[in-house]
Amino acid sequence: MIRKSLLRIIPALALCSCSHTGTFIVEGDIRDVKDSAIVLMNHIDDPVSGHALGVGTDTLKDGRFRFEVPVEDGSDQYVILFLGESFPPNGPILFAKAGKKATVSGRGYLAGSYAVRSRVRNQREWNRFEKVRRKDIESNDRLLLARKEYDPVWFMNARDSISTSIFWKELPLLKKMDVSEVWMKKVHSEARYCANFRSGKEDVKEELRSLLGRCTEEQMKTDYMVSAARYLGDIVPLCVGERLPEMTLHDADGLMHRLSEFKGRDILLEFSELGCGPCVLARPEIESLCTERPEDFTALCINMNRYDVWRPRAESHEAANMLEFNDDDGNKGVFARFRTGVIPTFVLTDTDFVIRDIWTGYTEGSIRKRVTGDQ
Repeated sequence: MIRKSLLRIIPALALCSCSHTGTFIVEGDIRDVKDSAIVLMNHIDDPVSGHALGVGTDTLKDGRFRFEVPVEDGSDQYVILFLGESFPPNGPILFAKAGKKATVSGRGYLAGSYAVRSRVRNQREWNRFEKVRRKDIESNDRLLLARKEYDPVWFMNARDSISTSIFWKELPLLKKMDVSEVWMKKVHSEARYCANFRSGKEDVKEELRSLLGRCTEEQMKTDYMVSAARYLGDIVPLCVGERLPEMTLHDADGLMHRLSEFKGRDILLEFSELGCGPCVLARPEIESLCTERPEDFTALCINMNRYDVWRPRAESHEAANMLEFNDDDGNKGVFARFRTGVIPTFVLTDTDFVIRDIWTGYTEGSIRKRVTGDQ
């Protein structure tokens, strides 16, 4: 899984060379925490998938931090993360507009529940949801901080229980509020979680499908709603022993490739995103395996950021059988059918694309053990 301490920081100027209309200022006032914690400002470059890229860092001093970021026309989205084992791997969402300012405040280390004050309309709408779910977010943060103490199955069930509690508290707002960008972001987020984790919770699915009925034809064509409708459809999960469907992938030169091109080799699929620390750490081990088996093994590193975001940062590898691709469908395509909801996700197949193993996360040596069968 992603650990924020491993996120790569990408300078703001590298993120976009286009013109902007003004500056968005963020100031933080966090009480009862130790100074020197690193604060990350991350731009959510694709709100539908949630992909985020670091655009700046600051250090807490007397509980304060500050960012100034260029903002283009429209309303950009950001997330603030705090490095350190004392902080959970999440933080407040900010909606930015040129010439506006936001203040982040909180007490203690439960960063997911920090409050954001801003005159940006989308932020005010988002805060209505934050108000009704704050206690549950604090419980979720405490759970994340103590996750190593719990059995993994119990931990996931506990998180699901909290998430379901949040949904039922937010549902009256979703039924009452006008359909807006924030409304669609919320419905999409719930639909995505429902597809990945809430197997059997048909009551939640039915409520979400009912909410989609509030959208106009044009609203249903937006990226948020197209994705939400896919998540709420009948997604058939892919399991060990089943054959991978055909996939269409694009390389950094814009050329299209199909999975079937690699028939006759053992295949390792790695689903990743830019800024994923474990994904970066896993690459040397993957390349080592490719170097050892050049004739019968291929690793396909499949990035799920938007193509225009990924292409300038696409990597090349010495091993000719370790290939970088981009999946236009991102986490709405084949990846969604593995029902992990986590990056990195690894899938190992045989020479006929029959799935031999599916797993998530990375620790040193874990990929080699799975590929060689030396468990």
